[in-house]
Amino acid sequence: MPLFDKTIRDWDDWGGIFQDAEAFAPLIRAIYAREGIACRPPERCKPGTNAVFAVGETVVKLFVPRETGYDAREDYEAERHGLSRANALGIPAPALLAAGEWEDRYFWRYLITARVRGTEYGDLALCAGQRRALGRALRGITDRLNVPEAENPAFLRRARENPGWEELGFSASFREERLAFLDAYAPPPFVWCHADITPENLMLTQDGAPVLIDFADAHPAPQAAEHAIVAAELFRFDRAGLEGFFGEDFSPERLAEVCMEGLLTHDFGANVIADRFGTDFPGLAALRRALTGALETG
Repeated sequence: MPLFDKTIRDWDDWGGIFQDAEAFAPLIRAIYAREGIACRPPERCKPGTNAVFAVGETVVKLFVPRETGYDAREDYEAERHGLSRANALGIPAPALLAAGEWEDRYFWRYLITARVRGTEYGDLALCAGQRRALGRALRGITDRLNVPEAENPAFLRRARENPGWEELGFSASFREERLAFLDAYAPPPFVWCHADITPENLMLTQDGAPVLIDFADAHPAPQAAEHAIVAAELFRFDRAGLEGFFGEDFSPERLAEVCMEGLLTHDFGANVIADRFGTDFPGLAALRRALTGALETG
C-alpha cells in the first residue's frame, strides 16, 4: 500500500490535497526516518504552490508531482542550490538539512530545512526607525550574498521572451521601447542574487533579526535585479526602508534608473510595475517619471 494514498490526476486534485497534513503524514514519517531526522506530527504552513509542513523544529517541502501537469524538477534544483549557496556564504537563511527523492505512488522531490521562528515582514507594522534599521541590516546581508558570478547567457533571452508584458496589458509602444532598451543594454558584472526579496520572503525573528527564505528564484544577474525588488516590492518605495538600505543621501533619480534596469529585465518585473502603478504607460519615459515620483514621495 502506498504511503500517500490520495489520487492526483491534475492541478485541481493537487489544490484539494496539498495542505492535508494527515494525508502526507505517513510519507513524511518515512522520509524523516530515512534521513535520520526526528519526526513530529506535521502542521500545515502558509499555502503556496508545493506541500509545505512544519515538523517540530524543521520544515519539509514536497514539490508538486508530475501528475499535476507541472514538472517541478527545475524548481527543486534551483531551491536546493540556492539554499546550499546561502548556507555556504553564511547568509541568515534556513539551514538545508536534507534533500532527495522518494518513489511511492507518485514521484516526490523534497527538501528539509531548519524551521525559522519569526514573522513575515509583510505581517508587521514597524515604525520608521525600525524600517530604517532593517534596511541597513538587509543591505549588509545582500552585499554578502551578491558575490561575483559568471555571466548568465540566458539572462537577456529570458527578458526578451518574458510574456508577462503582453499578458498584463502593457501597450505595444511600451513593449517596443522595452525591447529596444534590451537591445542596447550591456549588462554590468553579474552577481549571485536572491532576486525575490518580497514581504513574504523576509522573516524577522523575535529579536528583530532578518532571515531570507525561499531561494527558488536565486540566480546570477546584475545587482539591479536585487535592488529593484527590494525598493519596489519589499519596501514599496517607503522612504525609511530605502534610506536604511541605500543610505540617507540616496538619489531618487539614480535609484529610478536602477529600478528601470532591474524591473525591465526581471522575470517578475511586469507584475511588480503593474501592481505598483498599473500598465497605462505609452513608453519608458512615463515609467521613469512614475518611479522617480514614488521614490521622491516615499
